Amino acid sequence: MALGRGQSWPTVKGFAQAFAKQAAHDAPNLFTAVSAKVKRQGKIYIDYLRNARGATAIASYSLRARDGFPVATPISWLELRSLSGGDAFTIANIQNRLGKDPWAGLVSNPSKITAKMARDVGVAS
Repeated sequence: MALGRGQSWPTVKGFAQAFAKQAAHDAPNLFTAVSAKVKRQGKIYIDYLRNARGATAIASYSLRARDGFPVATPISWLELRSLSGGDAFTIANIQNRLGKDPWAGLVSNPSKITAKMARDVGVAS
């Protein structure tokens, strides 16, 4: 499901927050809307705060800075219950899921920080 254009940021964020809280209320053993890691152990965290202008989120197939390098991976609702956790897919096994290396060519096409790029972010080159 995708939202059509025309909704304001406050409307979307308010709806996302209400949805997260209702899901946590209806199935408290499964969902939480509380961001504190200690309070969300073993639950699916519905992060409604990603719906704010300027909020950041990790891109699909990004490596996480954790043991084993877990990979942020899109999943289906049908897969959700069978996964062991957020580290189910790692740099070591993601190729099995995708049938290809999502980072192929990345190392062979390295980028360099140019003097202009450094100046643009306020770093002396």
